[in-house]
Amino acid sequence: MTEDEKRKFDALESLRDHAWREFKHKSRAEWRLSFGIWAALLASMSVLIASNKPLVGNLMEDWLCELKLLAVAIPIGHIYFLHWIQIKLGEARDILNEAQNGMGEMLGAGSLTTKLHNKLTKPRSNWKQPPLWIESGITILLVVMLYVVFKYSEC
Repeated sequence: MTEDEKRKFDALESLRDHAWREFKHKSRAEWRLSFGIWAALLASMSVLIASNKPLVGNLMEDWLCELKLLAVAIPIGHIYFLHWIQIKLGEARDILNEAQNGMGEMLGAGSLTTKLHNKLTKPRSNWKQPPLWIESGITILLVVMLYVVFKYSEC
């Protein structure tokens, strides 16, 4: 391997390493936000269940109206974030694959890595990613549970 090839290989390795770290960082951020939303929803439910103070007439109706707005806004905001983060994860994944493909070609495994690369990198729809639907499903379920607990609690 010539000095120029070595520099190019090291640059690809650095790019691959950066893309992998970015992918892990964004993936962690995705789950941390989801866990935070779920914890807030569960904490709200536990406060409502533990509270024994009845509310007076119209105040209860006002809170239900606001809760209906939150019941729509929270899942929509979470789904939007999840879609955005899937786009960013896909970009990091593409850079990672390209760097690995380039490194494979430089090591003489070009045709093998190209075939593997083509097999693994079929066009991906961000809307078909399982984490997006799993996390948003949990959020929707918890929002519905919070609404039911709020509606039927004495607080």
